[in-house]
Amino acid sequence: MGIGTWLTKRPADRDGQSALLSRISIFETLSGRERRKVEQKMRLSVCPPDAPIFREGERDERLYVVVEGRIDILRRPAKTSPPIPVCLGPGEFFGETALVDDAPRTASAIPAETTRLLSLSRADFRALCERHPRIGIQMVMQISSVIAGRLRETNRLLKEAQAPRPQPQEAEVPEESEILRHKAGGST
Repeated sequence: MGIGTWLTKRPADRDGQSALLSRISIFETLSGRERRKVEQKMRLSVCPPDAPIFREGERDERLYVVVEGRIDILRRPAKTSPPIPVCLGPGEFFGETALVDDAPRTASAIPAETTRLLSLSRADFRALCERHPRIGIQMVMQISSVIAGRLRETNRLLKEAQAPRPQPQEAEVPEESEILRHKAGGST
């Protein structure tokens, strides 16, 4: 199915969106005026449940902000492993690396229910950066901070997974003479 089947072509509705964006880390350092410039480039989409926004391995060039509803982010740690879900709700964002990188997606994003999303394309982000460099710098700094935090958490989890585990203590096995003594009534 994919984003092309439901992505709206109209600008985002402005009511309440500015307040939402001001609470999101990648926009919080922008002034109200700068945030409005970003909002003007964003699109509002209504996504039906289970219609993938993108799948792991696909290319996509948008940052998404959950306005209403829930999105499941699913990533397979290995091809034979079941996907590990992370659920995102209103005010959370995903796909931020697409604004600065053209690599395939490392996870799938699937609405768990009817969901409203704001999105910003890489082309619109780059146009904003050219016309308003401070907006670009602030957003890239915030995106870098988010990515660094996620990398630190991933490293912590890897370190935990690789840490030597204490070996279970072997149960003491009584010597044969002890067993015989116990069977014989306790004396030898």
